[in-house]
Amino acid sequence: GEAERTDNRNYPGPWRSIQAQILAAPADEQAWLALAEAFWQADRYHEALNCRLKAFALVPDRVTAETYWLTGNGFAEIGQADQAIACYRQAIDRDPGLSEVWVNWGNLLLLQDEPAAARAIVEAALAAGHDRVELYLVLAETYRCVGDLAAAIPAYRAALDRDPPDRFALCSTLFNCYFATLELDKAIAMGEAAIALKPDCADTHYNLSFAYLLAGDYPRGFAAYEWRWAAGRHFHALSVPPWDGKTSLLNQTILIWADQGYGDALQFVRFLPELARQNCRIILCCLPALVPLLAALPSVAATYGFGERLPDFDCHFPPMSLPT
Repeated sequence: GEAERTDNRNYPGPWRSIQAQILAAPADEQAWLALAEAFWQADRYHEALNCRLKAFALVPDRVTAETYWLTGNGFAEIGQADQAIACYRQAIDRDPGLSEVWVNWGNLLLLQDEPAAARAIVEAALAAGHDRVELYLVLAETYRCVGDLAAAIPAYRAALDRDPPDRFALCSTLFNCYFATLELDKAIAMGEAAIALKPDCADTHYNLSFAYLLAGDYPRGFAAYEWRWAAGRHFHALSVPPWDGKTSLLNQTILIWADQGYGDALQFVRFLPELARQNCRIILCCLPALVPLLAALPSVAATYGFGERLPDFDCHFPPMSLPT
């Protein structure tokens, strides 16, 4: 058995006494548990857990559901899914009311890429009267991972109604689901709920900007889109300060640099004539392929492609921020 195959040089004197005890009395469950502890302390978890199972088999009537549950968690942590599930089954057989087992079992099946099996476990737990937020989260994930957002959303909402431990994360997840299904009003409500919980989360403001814009709420959309700088997106480091959008540009040279792709550059240069009314000199920096086209704009003094040497300028500004 385990005791015979183990190199006892890995352990001091007590190890040898445990080995001798098991060889003399293989049915001594306490010796197997002591051996399991020795393996565990030596970071040999698989052997430790197998020793625990040997001990359990010797006294099956004395092993509690919680003990099987914790042993199953140990197997799950070292990637032994089959042994973990076997322990979870034993735990449920002894105490179907131990709701943590159902949660861990469903999560493990989800990690094993078995969403249908995970859903069956969770639905059985819910049918048995377990009403835990974690069960609804697992249920939602079984649908989301196969792209069925219409079914995932009610499960996420049920979890939200049960005081989840991370309400912000769940609001953000629901925002993503509603946005993906183009339920923009509901997406905006979830995004705003997330911001109420974490007002300084730049990524949430930035993501919410797209929902506002798609819904046609341009003032709030473009204002929220300005959070892209704090979110670390589309930043272009320049040696001169950006224009604050308020200071007079009279007799100033401003660099307008396209911070997005072709379509956005073409859409937002429409705001340059309004900017030119401030009696400033505008130089434009964009994708090289757009230079011949945008060089013809009457409000632009000079046009450069990215990578070209630029003349001196007093401040800079991206065209996507001009609406604000």
